[in-house]
Amino acid sequence: MKYIEYDVTDFALDENFKQWVLSPDAKNTAFWKAWLSENPEKLSLVSQARQMILMIHFKKDHPENDDFQTVWNAIQQAVSDPQTNALPSGKIVHMRVQPKASSQQKIMYRVAASISAIVLFGCVFWYTYTNFFQDITITTAYGELRSVVLPDASIVNLNANSSITYKRNWDKDQREVWLKGEAFFSVTHQQAHTPFTVHTNHLDVQVLGTEFNVDERADKTQVMLSSGKVKVDFQNASVVEKIVEMEPGELLAYTYHDNKVSKEKADTEKETAWRNNQLIYEDASIADVIQDVERQFGLEISVEQDAILEHKFSGVIPANNAEAFFITIKNTFDVQVIRNEKHITIKSNHQP
Repeated sequence: MKYIEYDVTDFALDENFKQWVLSPDAKNTAFWKAWLSENPEKLSLVSQARQMILMIHFKKDHPENDDFQTVWNAIQQAVSDPQTNALPSGKIVHMRVQPKASSQQKIMYRVAASISAIVLFGCVFWYTYTNFFQDITITTAYGELRSVVLPDASIVNLNANSSITYKRNWDKDQREVWLKGEAFFSVTHQQAHTPFTVHTNHLDVQVLGTEFNVDERADKTQVMLSSGKVKVDFQNASVVEKIVEMEPGELLAYTYHDNKVSKEKADTEKETAWRNNQLIYEDASIADVIQDVERQFGLEISVEQDAILEHKFSGVIPANNAEAFFITIKNTFDVQVIRNEKHITIKSNHQP
């Protein structure tokens, strides 16, 4: 059936669909209810098209919107619950019979219809244009992890308090995403060798097909390569080497305050353990761990004695449970953890 291939614009311009939206009766309501029950994935498109049509009043004498809303709600319920088949009782949509129009009235109707058609096409164009060029942004909250499938089937695992943005009109010849925060990318390789670029505020990562992690922090950006090859582009930074190639197992760090780039071997499993809701540390400073916990959970942590920051921490922290870290640090280093909503104070039990 032709409706299977319809998009929002097609529905909005279809005469049968418009008739149902503006003048629902038993026959067209039964048809669309049955069709939506068989094609529930089209419910969102149908709802958008309906809203578009209701923006324009084709006739002054169509049923009240409350009438259609009652029928529409029943259809949505029927689609989500196949056991529900009956339309709401006690609500009858009446069709009104108009007296025969005069020649002058017919001319006025035609003029009104022409104006309505022009307005409809304008609304359709506006809706299509804004949605086609609108960017898509996906964001995670504190303590939340999320997996995103891009239009080219590449997969992005977003860490907490992070976001990616890409264009709705995905360019098959230039795959691009913009990252804030941290994400692990599994990029699909295409036969046409189409490049894939991750943009951050300070550098770009260019690949063809590989797996890598990008972590953009307040003081530095890190790129960790799991497999394949990547090129890191520093064209917008004041560094000596503008293009740096990476091999699997390498971790590249770019610090902003001194414009320095370093590259070293890294434990890829540990660096990307956050994908499994784990933050793994081995002989890490408490200061570094606290910085990660603040960013991961949206907390503000104060340490009253500098000596506490000199301690080293080894262990695993659940990436979705800050309480586990505070219990561990409290028992390990004999400190107090004082909470005040999002502010945490850590102080020693042994005052000098």
